[in-house]
Amino acid sequence: MQLFVSDIPATELSDAPIGRRDKLLEYAGDYSEYLGPLVVGHSRLDHSVLGSEDDEERLHQVFSCLFPGGDWFSARRQDVRDAMNVATAIRYAMTGFLTKDKRLLRAGHRIRQAFNGFPILDPSDALAFVRRLQRRHEIRTTNPSD
Repeated sequence: MQLFVSDIPATELSDAPIGRRDKLLEYAGDYSEYLGPLVVGHSRLDHSVLGSEDDEERLHQVFSCLFPGGDWFSARRQDVRDAMNVATAIRYAMTGFLTKDKRLLRAGHRIRQAFNGFPILDPSDALAFVRRLQRRHEIRTTNPSD
């Protein structure tokens, strides 16, 4: 199992108190970082990539799934960044998105439906998912003819 982090947490932490920011960035430093598409007013130029039309469409679709009826242009800063995080994970074909954010978890079924089964998981569900994959792998390697 590999865990990755998007560029968004480091961007969000740029306004945090220095001691807290440094500690959280140290934790994030243990993981590979994936750079999401540039969103003006939200992304750092040195920690983003130039997005395509597909990226823009994906981001707005994710936002609509997470916040049905929400308006992108008047959305809370955190809502836009939540959509950016999930869209970045989908962009890079990650297996899922791990969070403890209850709003994102509640919207997970809409993301799953819109993005070919892409799951938003809490830590315990993610662990159970990994254990199922591990058992499946063990069965296949024990019985290679199956």
